[in-house]
Amino acid sequence: MLGLLEEVAGYDEHLAGHLGRVAKLAARIGQEMGVGAAELRTIAQAAHLHDVGKIIVPRHILNAPGRLAGHDWELMKSHASEGERIVRRIASAATASRAVGEHHERWDGSGYPRGISGEAISLAGRIAAVADVYDALCSTRSYKAAWSEAQALAEIRNGSGTHFDPAVVAALERVVTRHEKELAAA
Repeated sequence: MLGLLEEVAGYDEHLAGHLGRVAKLAARIGQEMGVGAAELRTIAQAAHLHDVGKIIVPRHILNAPGRLAGHDWELMKSHASEGERIVRRIASAATASRAVGEHHERWDGSGYPRGISGEAISLAGRIAAVADVYDALCSTRSYKAAWSEAQALAEIRNGSGTHFDPAVVAALERVVTRHEKELAAA
């Protein structure tokens, strides 16, 4: 697994940072939800590996300054299923592969690649989805400025019950609120 993460870091250093932040946040969400140690390990691995399929996406598409369309968008979307295929080959992370493939599925079934919904999406996939979007919104990208934590949380709250599992959104809110209180006290 470490070799794969090193390859991702060599391909795109911003992606490597994103993976690390998403893994930390996903683990905090899982802890907040009271999952057991084995499931927490799967959640952290899946979140850390959720975008490894992007190594098949050309850099000019990954770093495009605007919305993708046509073939470029289809190639970008394939990173979820490609990532699942890659991770399935790593014995120590194979249990996380399903969630890697599901991190763009939506609670209401309108996501990709399979269009599954609700609890048919693994808990690790549902948590990775929330942590991924939160970090993406709070980060500067080639096509947008970073949002504040409050803006990102409001956007995710708006997607609760459609895009995201409401229980995972509630856990994220508790984690972010606690983090804000810790920062204010420091």
